[in-house]
Amino acid sequence: MLATTLKTFGATVIREVCEPAAASMYRLAIAEAERSPDVAAALNANRFVNRHAPERLLAGAQAAGILGHGEPPRMMEQFFALLWGG
Repeated sequence: MLATTLKTFGATVIREVCEPAAASMYRLAIAEAERSPDVAAALNANRFVNRHAPERLLAGAQAAGILGHGEPPRMMEQFFALLWGG
């Protein structure tokens, strides 16, 4: 179930971020970051929530004994690195 949840989450993130309207919104926020820092801050806040959802999931899986030892923040970073090919 954990693998399925991570797979679904990853596919959803890629699909939504790569959607033309979302990509345009991010490009606009980057281009206007100096003149409109509130827009960039709002997008970054949303990014923060999305990036830490798998961290909470992994920590919960550890607490339930489904997942072994490790640092959930590091696991989350590795998850996104694999997702984006970094």
